[in-house]
Amino acid sequence: MNSQILLPAVLGYACCTGLLISIPFRAKKIISSAGKCKLPLRRDSLLKVLLLFVICFFLISVIFLNRLPLAGNFMVCAVGLLGFELGVRNFLVRKYGGIYENGIFLQYPFIAFENIDSIPVLGWEDSIESLESQTTLHVVLKDGTNIALLFESTDEMQKIIRLLVELYPSLEKKTD
Repeated sequence: MNSQILLPAVLGYACCTGLLISIPFRAKKIISSAGKCKLPLRRDSLLKVLLLFVICFFLISVIFLNRLPLAGNFMVCAVGLLGFELGVRNFLVRKYGGIYENGIFLQYPFIAFENIDSIPVLGWEDSIESLESQTTLHVVLKDGTNIALLFESTDEMQKIIRLLVELYPSLEKKTD
């Protein structure tokens, strides 16, 4: 076996192992900054996340079957690693997703309340009632980043908006 295949494969598998090892450390960091969970929200199924891990692992193994140049082998490994990283993030959101006393963890990364500048929909006069068909909530951070939070249903979104206003009342006063 030549180095064009072996080097990318070893690096790819080592990085996958590193990503798996990083899960408890990432979880500890999220939980320590989040505080107590007020409303847990479980998103993806465990089977979906595990299937993503397996597919990405086998994607890295594809380089053993092809005769790609070294750059091509590294690209295939990079795609597998990106998918593996997405799997790690989905696993963390699946296990720890929810509304916490210090922030929101519905998508990766954790959004601390202190970093939220505004939630524009809360500035509308009939904000919660006007969201009957929407399942996306836009959050503007203090650095100007606009993040869209996706919800399963409008009922879930309205329940979360009410909880956010209860936990962090100053969000309701800010408008954009």
